[in-house]
Amino acid sequence: MWSPFGKNKPGAKPVVASGVGPAPATDAPLAIGLPQASEAVNKAVAGGCQLDLTARVSPLVRVNHLMRGSKLSARYGEFLQNSKPAQMQVVEQLVPLLTVPRRPSAAERWAEQQGNEAAARALLREVPPNEWGYFMPLAPGLGTLGAVGSLTVPQATSRWRSLYRLNFIMDGVSQLVGGRLDGLSLLDIACNWGAFAIEAALRGAQEVDGFDIRTQNIERARRLSGYFGTEANTRFSVADVYEFQPQRTYDIVLNLGLMYHITKPYELVRATHALCKHMAVFDTVVHREPFSGFILGTGEHAPEHAATATGCELHPTYRALIELAYLAGFKEVIELQGEPDPAWAGFKTDPYGVGQRRCIVAFK
Repeated sequence: MWSPFGKNKPGAKPVVASGVGPAPATDAPLAIGLPQASEAVNKAVAGGCQLDLTARVSPLVRVNHLMRGSKLSARYGEFLQNSKPAQMQVVEQLVPLLTVPRRPSAAERWAEQQGNEAAARALLREVPPNEWGYFMPLAPGLGTLGAVGSLTVPQATSRWRSLYRLNFIMDGVSQLVGGRLDGLSLLDIACNWGAFAIEAALRGAQEVDGFDIRTQNIERARRLSGYFGTEANTRFSVADVYEFQPQRTYDIVLNLGLMYHITKPYELVRATHALCKHMAVFDTVVHREPFSGFILGTGEHAPEHAATATGCELHPTYRALIELAYLAGFKEVIELQGEPDPAWAGFKTDPYGVGQRRCIVAFK
């Protein structure tokens, strides 16, 4: 025990005790954990500052309220559940919504027509199914995650979601320009292993560029492009999204699955705006709280999922995603959604199904 005056006086009590105790109940006293922080606070009190150590915990977050020592996802999960009775989790609709009918993607049609199981298995020997992470059809009954009939439950979910996204995003974009992408240029930011870039090429896009921060993703993208025969009009490179400065712009820019893995959201949307001539597509996790802001996340459940410069992420709310697009200079925003395959039993609980992942198209 110590005193802010440097020496303990007989019978004196310290203003702040060092150490972290159990989670306090509402109106319980708080403690400062680091000795140096306690020492500094006591010096400030000695200098005339006032200190309040009463915890006042929101009824929405009563258990996981400590700002250290517990996962962000656990704290937010508690808030999410407790905020539902207050109707803070309503799925809002604030821009025009375009529903894309369920149709096979160009990659699915290509895989069925080619039917080259031997070539597909050769590709999977080069890059085994456990190294892909997402599903892309390669031949009838066979994809990047392996044989469709042998997929685990998580792999099967990945397959449903991958096919859903590939169809409604790329078919939606194609329909917005008349049904095909013939003669258009397209950039896929953080393209991973190139599925959307390859789909764009199969749909007729003339010039398709994709880049990703991870070298191994670009290597897989080039292999996959070779498999689908799109090497002539697809180019893949390693680059950081905040440093990518091509000497050109693109008719369409894809910003898919990226907005919830970064810490500079406004800068990223501005960069996307600067890179496109006509439209940009943003597909991302969004949170449903009815305010324009960001939820702090760490990606602790999938540390290898996305390369980030820091250990935290800023996830946009639905309102923030739309307003960021307008603030960055886009003139109009609409939303895309797809019709899920009726055989996808888990769609209603999927992030897309519950409105926690959404896709907007922003026009310049």
